[in-house]
Amino acid sequence: MSTLPFDDLLRQAAALAGDPFFRQALVRCMDGSDARIEQADRLTVGIHPDDQMFLHSLHAHQDSGAALSQYFNIGVQQYRSVRQAVETLFGERADTVTILDFACGFGRLLRFLTLDWPKASITGSEIQPEALDFVSAALGVHTLPSTAHPDNFEVAQCFDVIWVASLFSHLPDELFGPWLARLLSLLNPGGVLCFSVRGESQFAGGRIAEAEGILYQQDSELSPLDKRLYGTAYVTDGYVRARLAEAAGAATRHVRLPRALANEQDLYVVSADGRRDPAVLAGSFLRGPWGWVDVRRREADGSVYLEGWAASLDEEVRLDCVEVTLAGTAHEVPINIPRPDVAEAFQAPHMLCSGWRLRVPSGTGGVPLRIQVMAHTPRGAALLYYGLLS
Repeated sequence: MSTLPFDDLLRQAAALAGDPFFRQALVRCMDGSDARIEQADRLTVGIHPDDQMFLHSLHAHQDSGAALSQYFNIGVQQYRSVRQAVETLFGERADTVTILDFACGFGRLLRFLTLDWPKASITGSEIQPEALDFVSAALGVHTLPSTAHPDNFEVAQCFDVIWVASLFSHLPDELFGPWLARLLSLLNPGGVLCFSVRGESQFAGGRIAEAEGILYQQDSELSPLDKRLYGTAYVTDGYVRARLAEAAGAATRHVRLPRALANEQDLYVVSADGRRDPAVLAGSFLRGPWGWVDVRRREADGSVYLEGWAASLDEEVRLDCVEVTLAGTAHEVPINIPRPDVAEAFQAPHMLCSGWRLRVPSGTGGVPLRIQVMAHTPRGAALLYYGLLS
């Protein structure tokens, strides 16, 4: 953990994000190959100084590399989730759909979508005006100002795909159903709504009373917003299904993908008019690789010591090694060390032997070393860490 003042951490993060090698690592993560390297210069990596999601990570980790890696890694995983849903459900139409990223924040996902879809087909909506100004200027997409209440959300168009990450996980009961209904009403014929929630498994206090189906707490990491309207919500699957039935009726078809986003939030994919069958995603959806670099240090003899874990969130996919790049030299490090803490935390026995470690002699003295750690699967990769080691 760094002892640098917070402003210095922010400046350090901005310098790391501006590194062309960082952009290259991110585009490689999108599909796990080098095929996108030529797109690296098109990827916008600037972070708004008021981006609460990034600031939350930076405060938590007190390390610019860890915060930057976590922030963008979640954005990449969301991108792959959108891509899978669209390709599976729309087939040959996948590259022509219109997309609304609702509650888009400061564009953590949008910056990746603009590499695959024309900017004219992408719209971002957000209640924070400074966030809308940023995604419009930095990413060049259409924007729509959101509202606190769905009755006041006026939109002149409809969309093929509406993506809503981590909004319903913050809504109280009185807004949950109405926002579902409003967004479902904005779908084109055959369109789909994708939204995430905190399921019952994420509630540390035990089970949620089935009669209510929702537990709402007036706290969240987004301090500028009214906690009566935006806090932290945990819901049962029965609650979500009931709200969907009320909002769209019997024709609705949906699938629940447990803990699909960052191994925390459940993802629901909904066809309001039933023209598509989201259930096909249950057998094909991949959550991708995940991991962390727990230890990053210089030893007394000047060598570099790294230790962490990496695994696929999908039981049927195995990771054999992580790719560690130190000062431009790549190392393939086997994943074979028991990590019962990881298996227990993720409730996943297949993650038991997910640990790895690397010790490399270094003759660079006190010169900071660039560290890049990636975990690869055939469909995508995770950037576990990108930063400097002094």
